[in-house]
Amino acid sequence: MDTTNNKNVFELAITLGKALKEDARLVRMDNARKAYEEDATLKQLMTEYDVQQKAIQQVAAGEDFDAQLLESIQNRINELYDQIMAAPAYQELLEAQEAVNEL
Repeated sequence: MDTTNNKNVFELAITLGKALKEDARLVRMDNARKAYEEDATLKQLMTEYDVQQKAIQQVAAGEDFDAQLLESIQNRINELYDQIMAAPAYQELLEAQEAVNEL
């Protein structure tokens, strides 16, 4: 490829990059991602979800298997999952991702 073609390719790439930055779907995705990352309640729910997942693994792997404790932890995991999935920031992120995936 000669210098002229390289220059044209780079110019096209720059133009494409600018167009992508202005695309409403990608702007929405970026805003949704930021809102998701900044949602303190959602962070707390996800942190607890991770902790509960680790706890259930430990209980299930333990020698003194406690079915009632396991059920209690699983119920809490299910509650957390439902709350995370229902969170507006999470829903917006999912919808924005779907719109970008359709590109």
